[in-house]
Amino acid sequence: MAFVPLIFQPDLDCNWEAAPGALVDCRGFVPTRRGGLASWQMETPIASYTSSTEPVASGIVRKADGTARFFIFNKQSIYEYDSTTTATNRSAATYSASTTDWCWTQFGDTTIAVNLYDNPQSSSAGAFAALGGSPPKAQCVASNLGFVMLGNYNDGTAYPDGWACSALENITSWTASSATQAARGRLYDTPGPIRALAALRDSVVAYKDDSIYVGEYVGDTSNGIIWAWRLISDKVGCSSPNGIGVFNDMHYFLHRSGFYVFDGTAVRRIGRECTNHLFDTIAGATGGITFSKTQVSVDQTQNIVMFAMRAASETKITTVYCYNVETNRWSYIFGATIFTAAAGSSDYPTAIVRCTQSDLIAFDANLSDDNPPTAVMIGPDSTGKIAAMYPSYGTPATDPTIMALQTGPIGDGDTHVDLTGVKPRLYRYIAGTAPTMTVYGDKDESNVIDGTASTASGTWNTTEFRFDVKTSARYIAPRMVFTNGLE
Repeated sequence: MAFVPLIFQPDLDCNWEAAPGALVDCRGFVPTRRGGLASWQMETPIASYTSSTEPVASGIVRKADGTARFFIFNKQSIYEYDSTTTATNRSAATYSASTTDWCWTQFGDTTIAVNLYDNPQSSSAGAFAALGGSPPKAQCVASNLGFVMLGNYNDGTAYPDGWACSALENITSWTASSATQAARGRLYDTPGPIRALAALRDSVVAYKDDSIYVGEYVGDTSNGIIWAWRLISDKVGCSSPNGIGVFNDMHYFLHRSGFYVFDGTAVRRIGRECTNHLFDTIAGATGGITFSKTQVSVDQTQNIVMFAMRAASETKITTVYCYNVETNRWSYIFGATIFTAAAGSSDYPTAIVRCTQSDLIAFDANLSDDNPPTAVMIGPDSTGKIAAMYPSYGTPATDPTIMALQTGPIGDGDTHVDLTGVKPRLYRYIAGTAPTMTVYGDKDESNVIDGTASTASGTWNTTEFRFDVKTSARYIAPRMVFTNGLE
């Protein structure tokens, strides 16, 4: 019998008569570049330091000489890893207790960070200090074409839909002037505040909750038009300051209507296979998704975009949806043990680390031989430290997340399906605790999908690497649970 490729598509027809290989569940795996599914493990620390303060954001930046700075943005402080085992407080002061998020950008050697409530902070080395030139407070920041752009700013008067750019090639000049090209404006055409700014090639993209604008440099000093903005969408946007993932010169983000990608010209919806699964099943189990706290990470080694989400009233990341751009396959990680180093609720990520593979290697040259994945996350571990970790795929974890696969219904509803075994095709398998399998069987297709049908148990055959079982029903659906590293 030929092997059938497995595809997670719970929102579509999953009956194998119509869609051979369809899965209604694919938990604890990531979709790899070669089309397989690999187990998730995240317990390899890049850096850690003793602290109990949970980060709200984090990222690595590089200076002109190629050296890296690794920042941890907490609610009221900014720390920097000065080695893989220590971090130094780089705060200018204790920042506002009203802070909910930080955004930052790199302009040459200078890092500029904003949190809406304090004056924009800057640092080219050592501690941060207020950025010169009296820029307004802002929630969002980006840089491109020799400008620094602020969004959702307050210069004594709040302009939630406002933007302000520095003078050309001068980040300490903010007074609007045609001579310097410092400018300000507002995005009136759609309601709501600017939630995120992100550079895209030679433009700056502004996201509101339900709309997207592209800002293009015009430089018309005669008429005072420095940046011109055009509305791209008045239906979808992004609600999170750190909710934009950049991969292959495109933006990936989550809207309350689903997953989207923006290529600079048009917005395209992705994830028709599993959007309802996220909103109905996962969001229902967690009490809802906090869209303003969604963060998006990219793993350049496997071409995976990871949408990291917090449940309502949670500070920890509890759900990660994985989309392989190359293979167009999906999966998800769910539960308290996204960090797999130890059992219990004391190990969990609270933020992604925004970085590229070159950023990681610039921070720690020892990583250059490891081809490190770039989907890095940061949060407290059980040893009382704040740890930044990157994932491994197909390797065993100390305390693995639940890895479960459940097929769609197999059968046509008229004749019985006789099942004597299930053999997963394994590129790699690390022996350990034996996998388990439950086979749902019923004449009602819906009972097989939701797991309310009668069951039969399969036994893992360690010699043949297959599940042995004997059962029969008009519809059957095996559910396999693994605890070891495999692909």
